[in-house]
Amino acid sequence: MERLTKRIGEHVYYTKLDYSKTIPSEYNPNDIGRILQALAAYEDTNHTPEECTAAVEELAAYRTAEQDGTLLRLPCKVGTPVFCVYSPKRPNNPDDKGKYFINHDGWVEKWLLGTKGLVAHIEWHGNEKADNFGKTVFLTPEAAEAALKEQEGQK
Repeated sequence: MERLTKRIGEHVYYTKLDYSKTIPSEYNPNDIGRILQALAAYEDTNHTPEECTAAVEELAAYRTAEQDGTLLRLPCKVGTPVFCVYSPKRPNNPDDKGKYFINHDGWVEKWLLGTKGLVAHIEWHGNEKADNFGKTVFLTPEAAEAALKEQEGQK
């Protein structure tokens, strides 16, 4: 957003005029519309200047953490239902050997961070690396179905 004002000490000046030739808050009537548009854009946010400043500072902290490699992004929150695409190692039916299936394995009970990286502990299933989300672990049955069709198409 183009800034229309400049603070110098306790005074506010309109940036489109030469400061040395104006008095504080001196405006050309033609510029009032631009000033009101800028004020309306700010007021449309429904936030105080302090809230805007705090939000910008918080965003800067997140960006710094991301750049430093200390920001942890989880594929989903604890309690999210998950669907896994798997091929049984020892199928009950011999015809199922090498086939892939979808199983609703429960939900993410907790996230663990260890030497193997970020891992989700999934009820009835066990641990899955976060990297597997979107590959063999999905958040919707539709996404799991699409992956299963893709997996079958590669055979």
